[in-house]
Amino acid sequence: MCACFVLQGFVGFNRAAIKVYNRTGAALHLFVAEAVNYILLSEVQGSSIPKLLALGRLPHSGAPVLALTLCQPLPLPPLREQFAASAREALACLHATGYGHGDLTGSNLLVFEGRVLLCDLQTCQRGAGQDSLQRDVADLEQLLQD
Repeated sequence: MCACFVLQGFVGFNRAAIKVYNRTGAALHLFVAEAVNYILLSEVQGSSIPKLLALGRLPHSGAPVLALTLCQPLPLPPLREQFAASAREALACLHATGYGHGDLTGSNLLVFEGRVLLCDLQTCQRGAGQDSLQRDVADLEQLLQD
């Protein structure tokens, strides 16, 4: 069973990706990890990660939710090449905060207003070691070449 699913909607007048998490223990752990990381990384919201618009629980089911700026998937090659510098910049910005991503996949690279943003922050770790940061860079370079 998936830990969450994503809907499109609005928070105020902002288009949002609304991540709805299951209420199982494992899904709740992922929700808390991602919510905490978005809060701690508030300084890079909009420049390397989507903006956190809201977090809480759905009123009827109690399911935990995160609402983030709605972004688009990173285009497949050959269009991906035009976003390579922006993707590298987003990762460098995240790394400059002392965090490693830990799960860079194609689905975790999004585009908003012509800029690449990194998402799915459940595995982000503050104080990630040099090996983890280098693995992030290698994973990103592999994604950009595929």
